[in-house]
Amino acid sequence: MGYVLAAIAGLVAVGLYLTLCFYVFLYVALPVSAITGVIGVVGGVATAVVLAGLGWGGKSKQIVLVGPAAVMKGAIGGRPVPPGRPRRDPAWPTYFVTQYRRDLAGIIAWLRESVQDSWQVCGRGARKVSRTSMYLWLLVWPAVPVVLAFLSMLSLGAVLGALFCALIVAVVTGLAWAVGGAVVWILRGADHAWQVVFRAAASCPRCYYVTRLPAYRCSCDDLHRDIRPGKLGVLWRRCGGRSETCGRRLPTMVLRAARVMTPVCQRCDADLHANAAVATDIRIPVFGATMAGKTRLIAAGLVLLKDAFGGQASFVDKESERTYRSHKTDFDGDRPMPKTAKTNPVATTIDVHTGRRHALVHIFDAAGELYVERKANAELSYLDQARTLMFVLDPFSVPDVRARLTGPHTATLAEANASPHDTEASYNSTVQRLRDAGVETGRRRLAFVISKADLLQKLPEDLGLRITDPEAWLHDRGLDNLLLSARRDFSDVHIFIVSSMARTTNGVATALDPLRWLLAGEGITV
Repeated sequence: MGYVLAAIAGLVAVGLYLTLCFYVFLYVALPVSAITGVIGVVGGVATAVVLAGLGWGGKSKQIVLVGPAAVMKGAIGGRPVPPGRPRRDPAWPTYFVTQYRRDLAGIIAWLRESVQDSWQVCGRGARKVSRTSMYLWLLVWPAVPVVLAFLSMLSLGAVLGALFCALIVAVVTGLAWAVGGAVVWILRGADHAWQVVFRAAASCPRCYYVTRLPAYRCSCDDLHRDIRPGKLGVLWRRCGGRSETCGRRLPTMVLRAARVMTPVCQRCDADLHANAAVATDIRIPVFGATMAGKTRLIAAGLVLLKDAFGGQASFVDKESERTYRSHKTDFDGDRPMPKTAKTNPVATTIDVHTGRRHALVHIFDAAGELYVERKANAELSYLDQARTLMFVLDPFSVPDVRARLTGPHTATLAEANASPHDTEASYNSTVQRLRDAGVETGRRRLAFVISKADLLQKLPEDLGLRITDPEAWLHDRGLDNLLLSARRDFSDVHIFIVSSMARTTNGVATALDPLRWLLAGEGITV
């Protein structure tokens, strides 16, 4: 009878125990699991908002920021660059280029670690209880469903939270790329349209490299070689120069950067002139034989051009200003011009502006020997980029003129200091150099200048050397083939009979007239 009562008591105890477990599961485990699921989702979303900016603990590594150093090494790619130069500029990339991927991966890794650690802690606790005592295990067993429900719903919530984070990041990133990409192309198009309409470019006066995209120097002295809107910033970029300590906010676009930053040549890293790649860029090479009067023509032209524009013209660097002052002293004092050095010339640049439009006029004066010698003029690459050129012909170098100046007129020949080189050779060598470089001379304009006209005007009429009709004069001197070649080679040729000795002349053009014609073709009215 005692065994029966004990069995009945045991069954009742088991029943009460199972009933207790049922009610614990019903009123504790289920609510706890529901709350845990919500906590998991909210925790995941909260983690996405915070973005684990300071990193996360455990076995995972901290989130690594993609900084300027990584960008320069190619973390976000970039076009090929010359050896020794960085793939991209020292600047912080925009968030939705690459950093968002690392933050999202960090969030998922943190959630995974948190869930994994929770399961491992509970597993270690269960093993410890089971080893301690069977009776202790029976006492804590009702809590097992609660813990399992908690961990299961926490895991599910973490998964849902991670998926929700990924969805939000994907949507926001897609919108950022769509809107940002459209703005980038609009701003780049505005830069390009301005430069096409106004013929703007950046030309280096030293190495002669021409580009529409110069480099720009930040105040920290680091260079930004591609300031256009893009992956390093749409409207603005943050400089990461000087080992990521600069932090200066820089404007994108050439049009905006030109106002606050120093332009730099992409090839030789020399400073360019203010407004480079924004102002109309006009390059005027003056070529011809040695002693043809090129330097005197340029000196007089610069002085008269500055006088014509007055305060609307300025020389943009110290060397150009020094050259102008030297030319003005020689021109006003009627002094002989020094012989041009036989070195590659540095452009003399004057900034002229009418209203809001600026133009940088670069005038190149090279020694005549460089134009005659084919090997020497191969280095004069500024010829290739010029839309307008000026050829100077010394009339006293023409054999027919020299033959007529005999007897009392030899003094005039000596005063003219005539060029000893063949006129046509200096022209042909330069034009052939342009053709060898692939230049379409048929799209260029040429000012054909007959210099030293003041001396020709002093000669008696019976010598037949005064110029009234320049084409007829060239034909009579046996230079009709030269003129024919010039008209065939260039799209527009205008002949000028010029005296470079005074501001006003009698019956001939001043040194300003060829410049005025060339600039008018570029839309600049003198």
